[in-house]
Amino acid sequence: GPPPPPPPPPPSQSSIPSDFPPPPPVFSAPSTPAASTGGGNSRGALLSQIQEGKCLRKVTECSGPPTPSTPDTGEGIVGALMMVMQKRSKVIHSSDESEDDGVEDDDDEDEWDD
Repeated sequence: GPPPPPPPPPPSQSSIPSDFPPPPPVFSAPSTPAASTGGGNSRGALLSQIQEGKCLRKVTECSGPPTPSTPDTGEGIVGALMMVMQKRSKVIHSSDESEDDGVEDDDDEDEWDD
């Protein structure tokens, strides 16, 4: 069957001390961004700025300059990780082979054979 519904959120009004004003209702901020901005509410101002797109950097500006350098650093990091992993795998496989097929197993077999 369908999963059980999530528990209801705790009442926010009762958990806020009376010293602080209650948070502005979310539905009023989009309909009146100027009022929430002029009211001095940091939440409302932030929400209106986000909705209006002010003070936000465009994604293309952020990802533009790092794009040429990203392959270099990415290759450096990936290359370093690949080299380390290859070295580890070589050491692990070579040590496993030398232990399993090498002197130790031969000695063990010789000892048991004697």
